[in-house]
Amino acid sequence: MSSKANKRHLKRLNAPIFFGVKRKENKYVVKPLPGRFNIKLSVPLALILRKLGVAENNREIKIILSSDKVKVNGKIVRDRRYPIGIQDVITIQNSNYRVGITENGKVKIDSITEDESKHRVVKVINKYKVKGGKIKATLFDGTNVEIDNNVKVNDSLKLENQTNKILDVIKFKENAQCLVIDGLHVGKSGKIKDIKQISNNKIVTIVTDKGEEIKTVIDNVMCI
Repeated sequence: MSSKANKRHLKRLNAPIFFGVKRKENKYVVKPLPGRFNIKLSVPLALILRKLGVAENNREIKIILSSDKVKVNGKIVRDRRYPIGIQDVITIQNSNYRVGITENGKVKIDSITEDESKHRVVKVINKYKVKGGKIKATLFDGTNVEIDNNVKVNDSLKLENQTNKILDVIKFKENAQCLVIDGLHVGKSGKIKDIKQISNNKIVTIVTDKGEEIKTVIDNVMCI
């Protein structure tokens, strides 16, 4: 019989580009838990702590997490495999960070202020009706929230961390500020110039912050 795959770790050679790890440093890297994000755009919390330099090994990571000093989007997290993705807010004692993505498709961690740490912006990827005629949305990070019918798929919601209360709706439309989260132009940001239906795909034209004009499919773009 063939051996079963290691469910808790990934071989570094097979790790997604988003992990931003050196391929030949060690054989394995921690695998994020399934659920919140596609593994292609997700990293385990343990890897974030290493990248921030607050822990050097698994023993130190476990000690830090068991002390309840680490929060993700305002909630204490103790699992080193907890999946972290774009726009997540990491709080370690009095330091706050927001997760992004570089133009090389690798995870980026930016220091932010305490006020900025109180919210995050997440793309709507699906909406559906539930019992009682209420409408709910599934968001890019796996969160489900109740919305009104004016919110459309591909819009983004500004959410209060901890409560997931909707603070604002960012419409997916021309002149909206956006970030490319996948594809050839990953990591680039700018303003939407136009949105056109071409064959079975919606193609978004973006004028980047550097003045470059790029095109990508709508699934690769998130308003921020």
